[in-house]
Amino acid sequence: RGAEKSWQARMAGQQDALAVGFVESLSFDRRLARFDILGSLAHAQMLKDVGLGLRLGNVRSGLGNVLHIDLSYAMDAPAGTKRLQVSFETKSRF
Repeated sequence: RGAEKSWQARMAGQQDALAVGFVESLSFDRRLARFDILGSLAHAQMLKDVGLGLRLGNVRSGLGNVLHIDLSYAMDAPAGTKRLQVSFETKSRF
C-alpha cells in the first residue's frame, strides 16, 4: 500500500494538516482493537448477573442506622450454587 490515503484521489488541492492528523487514527485503533474486544467481552460477562439494592433509613432515629438489603440473581450460576442471594446489613449511612 502506498502513502496515498483512500480519500485522497477524490480531493483536489492541499490537505489540511489538522484534518489529516484527525483521521489518522486507524493505526492506533488497530493496536487497541484486541483490548477493546476483550473489554467488551468482560463487560458482557459482568452483565449476566442481575442485582437489586434497597436502602431503608429512619430520619427520626437518633442512631442514624440504615438497613441495606441486597438481592442478586445469578443468570449463569454454576451447578450447586443458589441463584438467588439475599444479604442484610446495617450501616451508618446510605
